[in-house]
Amino acid sequence: MKKLLLVMACLTLALPLFAELKISYFSGTVEVFRNDQWQDAAKGMSLAVNDKVKTYDASFAVLVMDNNSRIWVKEDSEMHIISIGNESYFDLFFGKIRAKVEKLKSNKKFKIKTPVSVASIRGTELITSAEGELAVLEGNVAYSDVNEQNAIDVAQGFLGMIDAAGKLMAQQLTPEQLNAIQVEWEAIKDLGKGGDGQKTENQDEQKDTAKTDTLRQELRDLVNEVKVQIGEARELTNEIKEADLSTGRTLRDVHGNLVRVEQNMLRPDRSTIQILNITKRPEGYNYSNKTGWGYNGPAGSRLDVVDVKMKMNMPLPEQITEWPSFINSKGDSLHPETVLFRISNQTDEISNIGVWKLKGQPAEKTGDVTSEDRLVFTGTINGWTIDPNYTDTDPKYANVADQYKRTESADGSDSGDLWGWGVSPQFRIYKGSQEKFVRLGTEGYGINNDGTILNLNNFTNTSDNPFNVLKTIAGEQITFCREITDSSNYYGFADTAHNPDLFAKGNLDLIFTPDLIIAVAQKLANQISNLQKTNDTN
Repeated sequence: MKKLLLVMACLTLALPLFAELKISYFSGTVEVFRNDQWQDAAKGMSLAVNDKVKTYDASFAVLVMDNNSRIWVKEDSEMHIISIGNESYFDLFFGKIRAKVEKLKSNKKFKIKTPVSVASIRGTELITSAEGELAVLEGNVAYSDVNEQNAIDVAQGFLGMIDAAGKLMAQQLTPEQLNAIQVEWEAIKDLGKGGDGQKTENQDEQKDTAKTDTLRQELRDLVNEVKVQIGEARELTNEIKEADLSTGRTLRDVHGNLVRVEQNMLRPDRSTIQILNITKRPEGYNYSNKTGWGYNGPAGSRLDVVDVKMKMNMPLPEQITEWPSFINSKGDSLHPETVLFRISNQTDEISNIGVWKLKGQPAEKTGDVTSEDRLVFTGTINGWTIDPNYTDTDPKYANVADQYKRTESADGSDSGDLWGWGVSPQFRIYKGSQEKFVRLGTEGYGINNDGTILNLNNFTNTSDNPFNVLKTIAGEQITFCREITDSSNYYGFADTAHNPDLFAKGNLDLIFTPDLIIAVAQKLANQISNLQKTNDTN
């Protein structure tokens, strides 16, 4: 009898450690990741620790925990279930969720983590996004950075956010913001009540209203592109669980725009390394025009991406830490088979594709062959191929104004400021029998997290740890492509009447941080040191 009572007591004590979480309602395409694969969601499906819920375009899901707390997962979102019970912990990888949590007992915790922040709930209603913005609709929330080292309280009616310097701050929601929240969520916030997974009346109509209101309230096109890019990265990471790294930082660019930069190092297969650098501007785009070239593109939200994919001629080790010794042992026998370099604003694109050619095989220029084994590259701009044969030997080149044949450039070297710009000589692009003549203009800036341009003194006059310094700086590259409409006269790069933009969105505006390099370097530091010691003894 005592043993039975002991067992019953243990079971009773254990019950609060677990909670029931299930999909009460969903609409559109929703998937659950479990047992190493994605599967279609189902109403009433129970969810467990390590499961992931992903919604696609024009889709959403409503989760119910213990029949009293609810989580709405908006379209184009992915949420990971880290733990459920006394400590319920959810990781929002991308997208947006709304949570209404019943008041918790003192021994319970409920946290939502994003790539940049953590919201700790004691019983409240909130909305949070992967970008780290937190709107508190009821109660109070402890809002902290991703490492939970710094925290502030965000009260009902306030918006928590992280500024360009990484400082936590809260400001009162305006009536316009509150109205936008109501419109955005009103069609789905009452769905899924009761946890039975059954449809309520007029839910199809509510679903349509939700989609229409969302489209009207948000800049959906570019925001969806952001989520798709990160979603693709997440899928690859789920499939290949080896040597993958992810970093993220929020800062301001040289124009003053708020920016989120996310970097992913992925392994699509054992022989391929892929780097994704994603620059997201969720607000209206402002171009500061420091060069005087002007900007004729749209002012909405932006998504600019750098995608570098390199496929080697043999499989690489699963772990990054094994790469230095592997590369050292293979020597010249290890080389890339193909390299893809692509920069894009999701409308305009510059790409360069390299293919490994053996000595004596055709090179870039017609009639030339490679003098050694190397990569041979072909460049394109918006689907137009860059002609490597267009030089001073081309008869058409004789008609070009002298100014178009020269590179123009300037920089801040006299004052030590880290900025520079340059305009390329004229070159030819073609598509079938069609041809265009264009020039590229590029601006480059070294910036702080607040968007100010760096000076060399920022590095020479500091005693701070180099890794700490690298976490506060970034590089920005802005690229324009303008068509030459009259090669016999010079109108200047800024004269868009005679040199119209080839890019529909005006430019490519990318920000690069050293964060991913730091992560790789820290992983490799010990191995490189050991490798050096081995070489010294040999």
